[in-house]
Amino acid sequence: MQFLNINAEDFIQDYFKKSTYEQTYASIVYPIIGHQVWEITFYSDVMPPKKRILPGRPKKKRRLESWELKKDDTQMSNGGFRKRCSV
Repeated sequence: MQFLNINAEDFIQDYFKKSTYEQTYASIVYPIIGHQVWEITFYSDVMPPKKRILPGRPKKKRRLESWELKKDDTQMSNGGFRKRCSV
């Protein structure tokens, strides 16, 4: 756009502009004194969902070091030695 001398602001939608942001938050938000003045409803409280524990051991999520990868990036090595099962 700069190479073609086109104004980039002509291609920005109105809701991304600073003026729209200022208009959105221009009204005053009055704070509430505390939970003592909250309106009590007959509905039950909304609780977060229960945490699901997935079966099995959690996977290790980390980036491998350069010395851990073999040249074809398919096998791990430990300090230049290839890992093998000892059983």
